[in-house]
Amino acid sequence: FSMALLDIVKDIKTADKNLESQREKLRLASYNLAMKACVRDGDWQLCYKRIHEMRAEGIRPDLLSYNTLLRSCATAGEWKIALKVLVEMKEWFIEPDIRAYINAIKSCQKNGAWRQGIRLFREMTSEKIVPNAKAYTVVISVCGNARQWKQAVDLHNEMPKNGVLQDIPSFHAVIIACLKSGRGNEALKLFEELKTKLNPTLLLYNLALSACRLNDNWEYALRILDDMHHAGVSPDVISFSTAMSACEQVGKWKEALSIFDLMNTEEVKPNVITYSTAISACAKGRRPFRALEILDSMPSKGIEPNLLCYTAAISAFSLQSMWKESLQILKRMIDARIRPDEVVLNTILKGLATAGRWIEAYKLLLDMNARGFGLNTNSYNWAVAACKKENQREMAFRLMEDMRIRNIAPNDVTYTNAIASCGGEWLEALKLLRQMKNTSVGPSRQVYLAAINSCSKAKEAIQAWNLLQEVHKRGLKPSSAMYIGVLEACSGSKDFELVISVLTDMRKSKVRVNKRAEYLATRLCTSKKDKNRIDGLIKELES
Repeated sequence: FSMALLDIVKDIKTADKNLESQREKLRLASYNLAMKACVRDGDWQLCYKRIHEMRAEGIRPDLLSYNTLLRSCATAGEWKIALKVLVEMKEWFIEPDIRAYINAIKSCQKNGAWRQGIRLFREMTSEKIVPNAKAYTVVISVCGNARQWKQAVDLHNEMPKNGVLQDIPSFHAVIIACLKSGRGNEALKLFEELKTKLNPTLLLYNLALSACRLNDNWEYALRILDDMHHAGVSPDVISFSTAMSACEQVGKWKEALSIFDLMNTEEVKPNVITYSTAISACAKGRRPFRALEILDSMPSKGIEPNLLCYTAAISAFSLQSMWKESLQILKRMIDARIRPDEVVLNTILKGLATAGRWIEAYKLLLDMNARGFGLNTNSYNWAVAACKKENQREMAFRLMEDMRIRNIAPNDVTYTNAIASCGGEWLEALKLLRQMKNTSVGPSRQVYLAAINSCSKAKEAIQAWNLLQEVHKRGLKPSSAMYIGVLEACSGSKDFELVISVLTDMRKSKVRVNKRAEYLATRLCTSKKDKNRIDGLIKELES
């Protein structure tokens, strides 16, 4: 009976131990499950807290516990914590496996700690852990994120040497690394290498198209689209949009629009980026009404035009000096509650300046100001340029005064256009030039040219000549246009000796004489002797 009782007690103790072991496993599993919930949010601190709680309860964290903690570090980009965790694992005699190292390497990605990522990768191999394709892909991605494309390519080339097959994810990572570093050629070389080993996926084709866009290689982009059809990979909206952009940005507008039309044939619905690219292509091809047609078609396709679409359409008309249509599109844009930006405003103002529509330019500035739009120097420069074409000096000066009131600093372009708006009113032009000298903006060659031209129109040869000497004193090199301006001014004074001085000055400044300068100089000759002197100077200049 006693022996039987002892056996029963022994069995009960064994059962208790087994039960306690099962309880510990359940508690460990419960903690691991709780830690897993922290990974998605990258809450490494809460994850680490669970590890400490486990130890306080006498529960030994296992490899899964630490791998979960390292995953949370990877999500949060906490590589320093990841390093600490790896050390702690070894102290507790838990050997990190390949997943632990992969997560630790991945934690280096967010903060660009590529050197540390490579160190961890090399440490892993020194621990006799054979890296797999995923490990290589992760460390390549870390380098790519830090724009270290050479290191990424070297690691990718290392894979076959170590008996690791280069797969789709590794090619994806290394091509992205090249693209992030602006290395389009290298990305395309890798894509060509990929095609000899594997069948590219849609995503890889799209990356290759991005490389074409980066390198302005529109012909290659068209070939890739053709290759996709032959390979049975259907291009998506990203494929078409990227190929269109590669064509549009180098002025191949016909090809861009052909791709746009092809999308309709293949029943691929364009997105707003596709539409903005197509409209930009129309602008570059000087097809403003086609641009408007595409813009108008967007709502019927369930896509509302955005800022880029309206900007491209406005540009299409402004480039043709069709300012009325540009203003109409601006109104539509505002009615659609899309706030115009500086690019939109300056694009319209540029069109108005080209057409010399100074009144409309001034009204647009007032309207934009009333709407709380932040005007700047460039905006005013285009408005002043509109005054230049029609010699609207008073309006140009009013705009400059408006700039002063609004504390917007004029630059040399402002002064150049304002002086040019003076036309032949040379006294006003020189007055503005003196005003400029008292500011921090020193007169440039263009400013002096505008002032010389003003004197030229008034046939004020001496004033034009004096301005030319000022150019020398300021250490600026006179342009051919400046000399022509002075020579044109001489035609009013019939001052032959001044003409000789101008040509002599051209010789000293090493400015070659052109046909216009030669004509202006020779027409003031009143004798054969004068003609011989002019011809002699011109020959010296030509030599």
